[in-house]
Amino acid sequence: MRVSLEWLAEYVDLPAAGPERVELLRRMEMAGLAIDSITEQGQEVAGIVAGKVLSIAAHPNAERLLVVDIDLGTCGAVQCVSGADNFRVGDVVPVVVPGGVLPGGRPIDAAEIRGVRSHGMMCSPAELGLGDDAAAAAGIMILDPATEPGTDCVELLGLRDVVIELDLTPNYAVFCQSMVGVAIEVAALSGEMLRLPGGRATWRTGYEPTEAGLLGPHSAAELRSVATGPAGQLASVRIDAPSLCPRYSGALFEDLRIGPSPAWMQRRLRAAGVRPINNIVDVTNYVMLELGQPLHAFDFDLVQGGSIVVREALPDEKITTLDGVERVCPPGSLVIADAGRGIALAGVMGGANSEITGTTRRMFLESANFLRTSVRRTSRRLGLRSEASGRFEKGVDPAGTVRAIERAAELLAETGAARRVEGIIDVVAETHGPQLITAPVSYLRDLIGIPLDGKEMADLLGQIGITAWLADDQDGSDCSASSIIAEVPTRRLDVEGKADLAEEIARAYGYDRIKPELPTLAMPAASLPPRRLAVQRVRRALLGCGLDELVTFAYHSADEFDRLRLAADHPWRLAMPVLNPMSDEQALMRTSLVPNLLRVAALNAGHGVDGLRAFEVGRAYLPKALPLTELPDEPLRLAVLLTGPTPGPDGWRSLRRDADFFDLKGTVTTALDRFGLAVAASYRAVEMPFMHPGRTAEVWLDDTAIGWLGEVHPDVAAGYDLRRRVCVAELDFNAIFARAAAEPQYGGLPRFPGAERDLAVVVPLELSAVTVMDAIRGAGGTLLEDLSLFDVYEGAQVDQGARSLAFRLLFRASDRTLTDAEVDAAMAEIVAAVAGTGGRVRG
Repeated sequence: MRVSLEWLAEYVDLPAAGPERVELLRRMEMAGLAIDSITEQGQEVAGIVAGKVLSIAAHPNAERLLVVDIDLGTCGAVQCVSGADNFRVGDVVPVVVPGGVLPGGRPIDAAEIRGVRSHGMMCSPAELGLGDDAAAAAGIMILDPATEPGTDCVELLGLRDVVIELDLTPNYAVFCQSMVGVAIEVAALSGEMLRLPGGRATWRTGYEPTEAGLLGPHSAAELRSVATGPAGQLASVRIDAPSLCPRYSGALFEDLRIGPSPAWMQRRLRAAGVRPINNIVDVTNYVMLELGQPLHAFDFDLVQGGSIVVREALPDEKITTLDGVERVCPPGSLVIADAGRGIALAGVMGGANSEITGTTRRMFLESANFLRTSVRRTSRRLGLRSEASGRFEKGVDPAGTVRAIERAAELLAETGAARRVEGIIDVVAETHGPQLITAPVSYLRDLIGIPLDGKEMADLLGQIGITAWLADDQDGSDCSASSIIAEVPTRRLDVEGKADLAEEIARAYGYDRIKPELPTLAMPAASLPPRRLAVQRVRRALLGCGLDELVTFAYHSADEFDRLRLAADHPWRLAMPVLNPMSDEQALMRTSLVPNLLRVAALNAGHGVDGLRAFEVGRAYLPKALPLTELPDEPLRLAVLLTGPTPGPDGWRSLRRDADFFDLKGTVTTALDRFGLAVAASYRAVEMPFMHPGRTAEVWLDDTAIGWLGEVHPDVAAGYDLRRRVCVAELDFNAIFARAAAEPQYGGLPRFPGAERDLAVVVPLELSAVTVMDAIRGAGGTLLEDLSLFDVYEGAQVDQGARSLAFRLLFRASDRTLTDAEVDAAMAEIVAAVAGTGGRVRG
């Protein structure tokens, strides 16, 4: 947002250049109006005064030059030589006297031109920096005839100005994307009186439905459809998409006289970064910059039926916009139409089929409020942005539509560009009135950390245009009321709740006045959700086993499935493709953590590190069908990888063995044990296309398979350039979490000694050790504290088809020392239970 201080001074008194102005700019920044740059324009300009043409004569030595005598008032009279001839005797023109400087730093001195002395130079608008087109450079600028000779044109024409560029954040842009919006903020900061443009006497709508009428803060607070005067009889407005267009106002103008706008208006538009075009377009742009309400002008004679219809775009509807491009309206976009076709993209750009031209005699002026998201969506889809669309995207005051029309009518009449047809059209399809927000004073005080009472807070809000009063105060004398009620005007779309009120109070008070003190509020203890705590439990367990934690990407290449020898219908192949992947390595979202773990192992092996003990806890992404019609499942998985030598000393006396299935099973058992599930887990042989047959098992809890573990098939490992044995496991962490016991609480050391017994039993080969251990635990009861398998033997000393299992049992009671008789009785129960499984005690 470019703000001309010369223009801003029309609405609020500003300090002169110096420390006071610097302080005001500093306070603006502290209030949130960040200043990106400050440009001082025309500071070098000097010596330009108004002169009245006294006589004009032909140059004696040049056919195309004129010799002009000019009265400069108190500066005397001078003679100038001019190449332009668009002035007459009695005209008042700007003259640069010798020693003067033009905009841009060009000095002017007396000079002899073809034998005639020229004391200065008459100026065109282009030479004064008031235009850059051919018309501005074609002739001398003619000033108002009432201008006194000798008047300083630097001040008269506003050739010196300071333009500040505001870097507005989205919330501040809502109410500071206009000159009046910035003036309201500056008035609040400086304490100066605010002067709004125009006057209520010039705002004649012909209809006053409420106390505030069509112009006040409540003008959009009631549903209505108003059409008054001859304008209301000639034109009509209908809103068919109220959710996208809450309010639409319009007025008619006739007797258009299109030409250049006044120099002062052109100067202000240029300072704001807008190129002047003609008096009609310039007035609409001027009002948009002044009040923040975009306007659009239609050639009313080209509007079929004189009717304006605000509707959603029809399927494949096309509109040729003012830039001459035929555009297909995006689905759901908002269109301004007449009785037969679209004539504008609402809030973005008008249509060429209804634009104002040099032959236009009647004009319909639109002032509407469009839904910001609708304008943004249409603008982005078409790649078409404008000053108007930018303002609609940030939010426009719904109560300002008629006010903008009245201001435009005032300027059009002042510049002689058009004559207003009496009456107004105003349709409110969705109400938007001032918002009432109630906030406890204690809440506001605690949030902003400023020791203010309720009365002081209400006064600060009032300074920035938010009317506020104390909820418990009847006569205005109670400064200790418990709550504040604030009426937030519709122009402040950014203020939505109590916290926003606190921010506004702090802004009005001054952020720089808030003491930098640490808050003394009690902070609640941080806590993690149970699932995150469970992940930490398993992470600690596996780190304690000497494993490293990996974090791999959530995607991989499509080639991974072929490297794993997966069938075409394997569930893992139902993977979501990544839109616009940065490389082929990021083509698919992972359906398993295993491929990326194998890639990590291959990367390490390629750098000479062939030993890796690692795990990862991460999500897989499982769509129900492709293409996606609903969100995919994202189960949390636990994956473990072991490859290379097991930990331990390595020297010429001993060689470490490679990790195998049983090392992996022990690691998985340790992880399950942290959740009290190790005893309940069982393992069943299974075959998988990428795993070693006979060395792979599923992990079951109760009647549910929660994962698998085993050794990778040698051919698959070779495909990853892994020369050593590779063992991997993948478990469903959600299933583990659902069955997890509470984290164990550790007690003190046992007070009484335990009794150990060893038991060797012979069992058939098909009988698993887990079955025997379950039988021993069941028979041992509460006295059996620990059970472990320490030896497995098959050979000549046991029967063929059988094997020997040796267990170590630890018995202990918490309240006494066990006797041999108690331990022997427990062992007898255990021996009987083992016999029930088909085993016998080894003799």
